[in-house]
Amino acid sequence: YFTKWTEAMALKEANESSILDFYEEIATIFGIPATIILDNALAFIGSKVTEWAVRNGIYLSTSSNYYPQGNGQDESTNKNLLRIIKKTLDENQRTWHTKLKSALWDDRITPKRST
Repeated sequence: YFTKWTEAMALKEANESSILDFYEEIATIFGIPATIILDNALAFIGSKVTEWAVRNGIYLSTSSNYYPQGNGQDESTNKNLLRIIKKTLDENQRTWHTKLKSALWDDRITPKRST
């Protein structure tokens, strides 16, 4: 069990197929999760993803549009990753994806408290 462990992948397109590939990669590394918490973007809650989740006994929990504070941890993590990536980028910002793994590593080794 890892408190506030972050996984991320650079995608050319955030479509349902690429999201499903990402979920499957996570499942092969860490095992099938009981729950995946996600936002309401169609790529995250489309029929292919929903069918895959049902088939694997995964509960898909979507954050509420009416309660944005529920995304607080996600937003904080995203902000930290962006800050780390921006510090290491040169003038060619199109190479951000090459910095993602090291940004994840920096984020993971930073001490955090569970809430």
